Amino acid sequence: VVDNSAAWRADPDVPLVVPEVNPELATDPPKGIIASPNCTMLAIVLPLAALHRAFGLEGVVMSSYQSASGAGKAGADELWDQMQMAAKDPEAVVEGTARDILKPGKAFTHPLALNVIPQIGSARANGYTGEEVKVGDETRKVLRLPDLPVTATCVRVPTMVGHGVSVHARFKRPVSADEARSILEEASGVEVLDDPAAGIYPTPQLAAGRDPCYVGRIRANLHDAQALDFFSVADNLRKGAALNTVQIAELLI
Repeated sequence: VVDNSAAWRADPDVPLVVPEVNPELATDPPKGIIASPNCTMLAIVLPLAALHRAFGLEGVVMSSYQSASGAGKAGADELWDQMQMAAKDPEAVVEGTARDILKPGKAFTHPLALNVIPQIGSARANGYTGEEVKVGDETRKVLRLPDLPVTATCVRVPTMVGHGVSVHARFKRPVSADEARSILEEASGVEVLDDPAAGIYPTPQLAAGRDPCYVGRIRANLHDAQALDFFSVADNLRKGAALNTVQIAELLI
């Protein structure tokens, strides 16, 4: 069974598989179940895995920009309805009274149109949300780095499809942007779009309906020679969900 829900992802006896990273784990799973990971984690794990093989990953700090469809059809429908409502009263948007027109629905705790919501998942006692905890746990599991520090801030944004993630990654040895770019250009499932001077970098709109994980804004950190910053985007409905599940199934054929 290839399961795309969250039900088995944390089970130590159920492999969490990303075919470009750990395909060997799909062979003879102990419980006969293979789990496919969280859509946000899938937007970062392909570049992180490639960079880890080259430089040795020591820690990750990330902020996600997650689209409405990450909350399902109800989330996308809610955003669309709110956008149409806001378009009828542009003055209210400028004056700040849109909050009186746009009411929270069932999918989100606040109106998402013309807004960002810095909470995805239930809040934990330590201040982190369920989504932020899952991203860290699943990144460690897929990369087989059980002690890897991962700090996540997950934010819902008013886009329909595509999750973007700003990533700060630290490595065991110094890394340059050129080295990282060369490695990522060869990484399976990754497409590099990295020419900011020409306006070339990943966006959710560009990634929508496409399979790759797009990576750009690749920078050597200004304050740490062993750190790298980049921005990645993937279609949360394709690589973040359906595509990864199909790729796992193909490993079994």
